[in-house]
Amino acid sequence: MSVLGADIRSQFAIKVEAGERFLYAREFDEAIREYKEAEVLINSYVSSDTFDSGTFGTLFPVDVRAALAANYALALHNKCLGTLSDITEKAKEAEHKYLQALSLDPACSIAHVNLAVLYTYTWKDFSKAEQCYQSMAKLNPRCAMVHYHYAMFLDVFQKDIKGAGQEYLRAVDCEPTNAVILSSYGLFLFTTGNSLKAEVFYKTAIEIDKTCAIALGNYALLLDRWARYDEAEILYKQTIAVQPDSSAVLTNYALLLYTVRKNPKAAEEMFLLALAYDGDNVCALYNYGILLEDCKGDYSNAEAHYVRALQCSPEDSNIRTTYALFLRNVRNDEAKASQYLTPT
Repeated sequence: MSVLGADIRSQFAIKVEAGERFLYAREFDEAIREYKEAEVLINSYVSSDTFDSGTFGTLFPVDVRAALAANYALALHNKCLGTLSDITEKAKEAEHKYLQALSLDPACSIAHVNLAVLYTYTWKDFSKAEQCYQSMAKLNPRCAMVHYHYAMFLDVFQKDIKGAGQEYLRAVDCEPTNAVILSSYGLFLFTTGNSLKAEVFYKTAIEIDKTCAIALGNYALLLDRWARYDEAEILYKQTIAVQPDSSAVLTNYALLLYTVRKNPKAAEEMFLLALAYDGDNVCALYNYGILLEDCKGDYSNAEAHYVRALQCSPEDSNIRTTYALFLRNVRNDEAKASQYLTPT
């Protein structure tokens, strides 16, 4: 191995390690910069006078290059989620890097799973997404995260309840102590009508990881639905302490404070926090609008929240009816109210 090759390999390792630190710290611009510089180092060795194809694989093994491409893609992917102006460009870059990783290592689970996520949520290309999941399930049938993400895909986008349940069970079988998988399967059971079994999975997940926000928040919601409000409130508070930016949990807790505790002031604080973290949270927009109308008489602000909720979910019958009644009873605008009472 040449001195130049060893020196480049050392610099490469430093760049890759820095990229991983930035990636997991969610500092995506910095991660992209480090990964890009790592690729430049590989290319500089390939184009150097001392390039030796025999030692190239030793300096930069295939699995290392595949992992670099996959993580580089993941940084680009996350970056495109946080921007509106160049989402297509960044998503295309991410797709290219994921495919590059798979060309180097067809069994790279990071690339397969996240490419499927990219196709699902960014491109809305469900056919390609399913191909990714099925391909990876064959290549690495013991990869829990493949089955986990495939289960969510089948449940949410394909409405295949039976298939989703089977994939969740495969994920649990692969990693029976993964609190996130256990609690997500619990939520699936809850939403498909098996609350008692869901509770078992929530409790198991919390026993494994007492700081698992998904398990805490979902179990809180289950107890809330069962009218075990004191226990639910304790878990809501624990969840918020662990994950203070969970807009969904903040909204659920706000609803408990408003409808059960009859404490609109405390509920308003939670609604405002929920909307600060996710301004398009339909449930928070709608219910905060009700609070503003009924408890504060702040009709202008209430209407603004109803309108925004409808923009996010224009076919929601509850929001349409509530806004129609607002227009009829507060604005005395029967003509406009009738438009929202007419089915879409």
